[in-house]
Amino acid sequence: MNKLRTIASCIGAATLTSQVFAQEVPVEIPQAATPESIIQAATEAVAKAEENAIPKIAPEKVKPTMSYGLGYQNGEQFGSFGFIADDFDKEAYIKGLIDALYGKKFANDELAYDEAMKAFEKIVTDREISLAKANEVAEKAFLEENGKREGIITTESKLQYEIITKGTGEVYKASTDNSTTPVFMIHCKGQILDETVIMETPKGEAFPFDLNVLPGIAEALQIMPVGSKWKLYIPSALAFGEQRQGPRIPPSSMLIYEIELTEIKAEPAQPMPNNPFGQQPEPLAPEPIVPR
Repeated sequence: MNKLRTIASCIGAATLTSQVFAQEVPVEIPQAATPESIIQAATEAVAKAEENAIPKIAPEKVKPTMSYGLGYQNGEQFGSFGFIADDFDKEAYIKGLIDALYGKKFANDELAYDEAMKAFEKIVTDREISLAKANEVAEKAFLEENGKREGIITTESKLQYEIITKGTGEVYKASTDNSTTPVFMIHCKGQILDETVIMETPKGEAFPFDLNVLPGIAEALQIMPVGSKWKLYIPSALAFGEQRQGPRIPPSSMLIYEIELTEIKAEPAQPMPNNPFGQQPEPLAPEPIVPR
């Protein structure tokens, strides 16, 4: 028998096939193969691979595990808009959710609902503004004191950094050749001022960054020798500014990053995603669930 490798199409994120078979599936093909036998063999190979890919979870755990996961995801999505747990009447929220799933008629008065949403929008907006102002005051005080510490270097842009490990490798050199893009392989851990961790690369795995990351990180990457480990104190103006970034990064948050630069590579230039800070694009996710 010879072997044919087939690739199943990614039709939709909700299907098992699109999640599992964006990879090659080996297919056993008889010696005297016909188009019909090839199709049959490919169909059987995909069916077998799908069966093997079914998650191994006890039936009684499916509903609670799924329910908690969806609830957690919804909470993260609401948190991205600045909502907090105490904003919700939890009993009313669950009732509305279940009524909608049963296809029941909307129980609230539409006008009252609209007025409630307008009032709530003002509550959240005012809270975000106050939070941003508090973060700006805390940032100013922190950077003033931090800048006085021995070993802290403050750049013209107000980025602060300290050298934990002094690297001896190459330093980035700008090139006029637009056919390649510099990629910085790093280990890093990021947090906001209250020490809430916002990201961390897996242990032992370098992560690719390029110069279209946050301005504060981009500035540091261009002056760090390979092999260096620095701690960056990034003012909000060199990070996300006044924009909230999910539930863990409030508006006007300064960032603190520990970054170790392991390698600088040149890769073929790729069009960058159209976003303000050029972060690596995230995997597609369901649309946020927003109140009516």
